Amino acid sequence: MQHKGKIISVLIGALAVAAVVVMVIMPSIRKGLDLDSKISHAELMEKLGPYSKALSLSLDQSDKDLSDFIQNKPIPAAQVGGVTERFRGLALKNKLNAEQIKPDLKKLDFTSPQKDEFVLTVHLTLGGRLADMQSFLVDCAKLPFFKSLDNMQVRRDQETLKMELTMKLAVSRKKGRA
Repeated sequence: MQHKGKIISVLIGALAVAAVVVMVIMPSIRKGLDLDSKISHAELMEKLGPYSKALSLSLDQSDKDLSDFIQNKPIPAAQVGGVTERFRGLALKNKLNAEQIKPDLKKLDFTSPQKDEFVLTVHLTLGGRLADMQSFLVDCAKLPFFKSLDNMQVRRDQETLKMELTMKLAVSRKKGRA
C-alpha cells in the first residue's frame, strides 16, 4: 500500500513538472525564438539592401536582353513545309523522341489580300526527360517566327514523360528567309 502511495506521489510530481514546463517555460522559449527571428530578418534585410538594388537593375537589363532575343520575323510561306523537320531537329538536339509534329496547314489562307502575316498552329507530342523538354522549349522560343505556346500538358507514360503542346508560328506571305 505504501508502495502505491509513492508511485502516485511521483506521478503527481512529474505531472506538476510537466505542467510548469508546458505552461511557463515553452511559451517563453517560443517568444524568444520569435523575437530572434524578427531581429535576424531585419538584420538580413538591412544587409541585403544594396544587393536587392543590384538585382533589380540586373532584372531590368535582362528584360532588355530578352527583347533583343525575341526577333519576331515570320517564316516565309514557301518555307512552311520545312517546319516539321525544323522541330524534329530541335527535338533530336534536345534528346527528345518526336512522336508527332503536325502543322495545321488547312487553316492557312493566303488568298486574303489584306493580310501579310498569318498564324500557323503546330501540334507536337514529344517524349523524354523534363530537363530536355525545358531545353526544347527554350530553343523554340529562340526561333524568329515563334509567336506563342498556347497549350502544354506533361504527363507520365510508362517509363518516360510525354509532353503535348500547341505552338503558334508567324508566317509571312512575303519571300525571305527565317
